[in-house]
Amino acid sequence: MGRPGGRYRLRRGRPIHREGRLPFHRRPPEDAAADQVAARWPMSLDDKTRLPDDAALAGALGSTKKLWDEFVRHITQEYGPITEEWGFYKSWSLRLKRKKRTIVYLLPREGYFLCAYVFGEKATDEARRAKLPKDVVKIIEEARVYAEGRGFRLEVRKKRDLEAMEQLAAIKMAN
Repeated sequence: MGRPGGRYRLRRGRPIHREGRLPFHRRPPEDAAADQVAARWPMSLDDKTRLPDDAALAGALGSTKKLWDEFVRHITQEYGPITEEWGFYKSWSLRLKRKKRTIVYLLPREGYFLCAYVFGEKATDEARRAKLPKDVVKIIEEARVYAEGRGFRLEVRKKRDLEAMEQLAAIKMAN
């Protein structure tokens, strides 16, 4: 176990099959009866065996599901064609991409969602000049700088928050 070229390799102390599949005991059920049982259980956003569906998102996001849908629709209409990619790292996130460029990550939470952006220096300067809420500009300026740029996350709970996220997406795509 853990030897190069062996059947299994270690990843964070857990054995993962060489082909990247989950070990047998962690694979999602494949037969219809098990799928019906799984469909009755409430979906958890930290369950990596089941991709979030609309019902699971609505259950987790609550009233902010409308804002989620509106934001995804806005990004698709403004910058389409958009690719939606679900990924899992500690919990599910939706990546909205145009060709190979990631515009934003959407991270669903209980009662709200996060928008995660990575801005380069030009986009950061543009965000400072834009008419964004002061708390948003403060979060951007305080974000740690990496080789890829400044990575920051912002909560979306109200329509006003969503307007700022749309503005940030426009800045991201312009720079």
